Amino acid sequence: MICFAVSLNGAPLCTAGVGPYGVLTAIVSWGVAAPEDRPPDYEEALHDRVHLHVGGIRGRSHVRFGENLDTLRPGDEIVIRVIEAASADEPTVTREDKMSADRKKEQRRALYERLRVEFSGQGEAAG
Repeated sequence: MICFAVSLNGAPLCTAGVGPYGVLTAIVSWGVAAPEDRPPDYEEALHDRVHLHVGGIRGRSHVRFGENLDTLRPGDEIVIRVIEAASADEPTVTREDKMSADRKKEQRRALYERLRVEFSGQGEAAG
């Protein structure tokens, strides 16, 4: 199976894999909202960090690999090697997708209705 062998500053973090079918991702992100755009309950300490997410979808479950991946600092080196492996590490977090097909359809319909109202009557300008 395709796996990601992830290391930080030369130390192995995880070998992530979801099996023969699924989705596998590795994302490095950082973000801080401008003061004028922050909601009243915004806590900068929770947002001003570089975060590595290694995870994906296996069957009907969302999975995440590795621990303490939100403590990255300037100068850290992340290496993600795409490998073929017979097995991967067990996920550190597994969250079942419990939403039924009917509920998903309801959510899509509600989104459609909001967008339809937003763009109705705009003709070519809706573009």
